[in-house]
Amino acid sequence: MENLDEFLRELRDTPEGRQFLGIKRANLFRQLHEIVFFGKGGYDLETVYHLPIWLRRFIYSEITKHYKAEADAMDSASTNGQTLAKPPAAPVRKPDVILKPRK
Repeated sequence: MENLDEFLRELRDTPEGRQFLGIKRANLFRQLHEIVFFGKGGYDLETVYHLPIWLRRFIYSEITKHYKAEADAMDSASTNGQTLAKPPAAPVRKPDVILKPRK
């Protein structure tokens, strides 16, 4: 473990190393954000942050697969001329309201 600590210390001392560590950190936070955001309330940031790395990567890959499949389905539906829009709503009926107050 001492060798790793020394390596990280040396890495932090160089501009390239700081840039590398910054990129890694940005990727981590991007992954955390996407799991929390696209998980639609199923995860909070603290829980995702403390997940084991293998589980966090698995969840991220499953969410990515889901949204890619959804996007492909929408693309294929739009190229086939199908629309995914809602059917038109029934016309709004004017409410029965007394316009003049009673005396």
